[in-house]
Amino acid sequence: MVAVIGYFVLSKPYEVVGPAPERAQNVVIMLHGYGDTTGNFANAARRMNAKSRETSFIVVDAPLSAGLTGRAWFTGGTLEDCEEQIAQTHERVIGIVDEVLAKGVSGDRIYIAGFSQGAQMALDVGVSEKLQRPIGGLILMSGGWPNWPGAVGAKTMEGAELLSDARVLLVHGSKDPIVGIADSRSLEKALGPYTSVEMVEHEGGHRINTDASRAVGAFLAE
Repeated sequence: MVAVIGYFVLSKPYEVVGPAPERAQNVVIMLHGYGDTTGNFANAARRMNAKSRETSFIVVDAPLSAGLTGRAWFTGGTLEDCEEQIAQTHERVIGIVDEVLAKGVSGDRIYIAGFSQGAQMALDVGVSEKLQRPIGGLILMSGGWPNWPGAVGAKTMEGAELLSDARVLLVHGSKDPIVGIADSRSLEKALGPYTSVEMVEHEGGHRINTDASRAVGAFLAE
């Protein structure tokens, strides 16, 4: 798989922070927020790795363009556009899950994590029938319900039973001005009947601060 970013061509659309997946205790596949890039989001992964040294963080570059240099998991458009974008994104994330599994990593050691729009996509992939692979769980930071056609929602919760053997960590800042903390509280309530859910609230805004990194480290150590 080849990803084009600006004028650079990468043979792999991701960056690994920490030990190689096959030598790690856990593997976290990280999806950045709208308009961000792998290079920038890798800094957050490094902060998390400082709290969880035995974890391999795979920071994935989203397949869609957002602005001059940013990337996105979903940008909208016609229904056909939306379906194509979601299919492309799911293919990328699930392809990386398969790549990690092929390295001999057991599914219960693989987590899909995301921030903001990346958290929405992590949830959408986690309950997708396309996944059909066991995973350890989801780490959703400053996220909420996906806002694209056909996505899981509070009323339908279609596919949530696929998380029955997984764990979910929700991390959200109480002062988040972009995605209100009520969105994560809604996720906690809706996902609770299907799987083990832990909610960590911190006093920060729309970012991954020290408290968020510490919460992820503690969750992975359990």
